[in-house]
Amino acid sequence: RADLADPPSPSLNRGSLALGQVNVQSRATRTLTVNNTGGSTLRAVAELAGENPDQFEITSGQSIRVDPGETASVTVAFAPSVREEFDATLVLATNAPGVPVRNVSLSGTGIGSQLELTTERPLRFGRIDPAQTRTESVTISNAGNGPLTANATVLSGSANPDAFSVAFS
Repeated sequence: RADLADPPSPSLNRGSLALGQVNVQSRATRTLTVNNTGGSTLRAVAELAGENPDQFEITSGQSIRVDPGETASVTVAFAPSVREEFDATLVLATNAPGVPVRNVSLSGTGIGSQLELTTERPLRFGRIDPAQTRTESVTISNAGNGPLTANATVLSGSANPDAFSVAFS
């Protein structure tokens, strides 16, 4: 049989896929290329394993067939659920003799902003004559590990929110 004389031989374009920093509830994808350098058809099945496989997803190429000299792709998505570092393994089980299983390390970091408002003391404006103003300060900070942009404010309350204004400095 030709399969025994010149078996399939998978070659991967990388041994790891770093999906980088991704905002929580967003997703990023990376593609692994599988080349068959052997003389017969390569068959492979991809699955996720390791520490955090639930944070990753194989979006295409779960089951591939690669003719000699051809390539196929396996695409992996990373969709973090929380702000944290995640690792998993893409396991590619093949019909190649010798080393039928290839492992590809997956990594990604979930990032996100976390708005924090702080004051030196409780905001108390007290009684103010209509011609006067009083200023109180609130500090806006980001306790998260992703970018935070503050560009608009909405004031609301039970009394009279139109009597207040907000300025950024």
